[in-house]
Amino acid sequence: MVDPVILYPRPAPTPTVSEQVLYQMKNKLENNLRRELGAEMPVVATAGPKTLRLQVAITGVDISNKGFKPYEILPVALVVKGAILAAGKRTQEVALYQELEVTDAQTGQLLAQVVRKDFGKNLSNRDEALTQEDADKVLQDWAVNLRTALHGLK
Repeated sequence: MVDPVILYPRPAPTPTVSEQVLYQMKNKLENNLRRELGAEMPVVATAGPKTLRLQVAITGVDISNKGFKPYEILPVALVVKGAILAAGKRTQEVALYQELEVTDAQTGQLLAQVVRKDFGKNLSNRDEALTQEDADKVLQDWAVNLRTALHGLK
C-alpha cells in the first residue's frame, strides 16, 4: 500500500518556492513511488497478509547560499564573493527533506523509519524560482532507493 504523499508541515509558499511547485513535486514523488514499487511487487489498495504500508512526507525544501569553496577564503576572492553574495547573485543550493515510515498494513507495527536530505539542481541566484524539474533527480532517486531497499522483502 502506498498512501498519498503529503507535504508536512503545511508548506508556506515563497517567491522562490510556489505552492504549485510543491504540489507538483508531491505528485511526481507519488507517481515515482507507485511506478518503482509496482515494478518490484504488487501495489495494493487494501491491507492484507504480508502487506506493507508506506507513508511518505516531503518535510521541507530549503534554498540557501551555496557554501564557499576553499580557494574563496583567500582575502581577494573573499571580497569578490562577498560582493556577489550581497548582490544576490550567489548560486543557491536546493535541499529537499523526506520522512517515510514502512509499517505492517494489518498490525501497524513500525518496520522502518527514514529521514533523508538530498540536494536538487542548484539555482543560479536568489531570484530564480524553483521548478519541479529542479527536483526531478532527487524525487526519482528516493523512489529507486526505496525499491532497492524493499527488494529482499518480496
